[in-house]
Amino acid sequence: MGYCGLNRYHYRNACDRSAKVTVYLKPEYTGKAIGKIALGYLEAQARQSGIRVLIAIITGENVVSRK
Repeated sequence: MGYCGLNRYHYRNACDRSAKVTVYLKPEYTGKAIGKIALGYLEAQARQSGIRVLIAIITGENVVSRK
């Protein structure tokens, strides 16, 4: 289907509670709420790890990801 993950956003003490969110799905799996489920899982993992800020980097042309 794809993969998801959290990565440290920046290696500075001021950003130690921030993480970059990654969710990639194969095209045939988009539009089925799988990304929403993956994001919910990542949010729960972030809370357990003490992460308070999640950052997603999405290109403006990526209409599916913006939804």
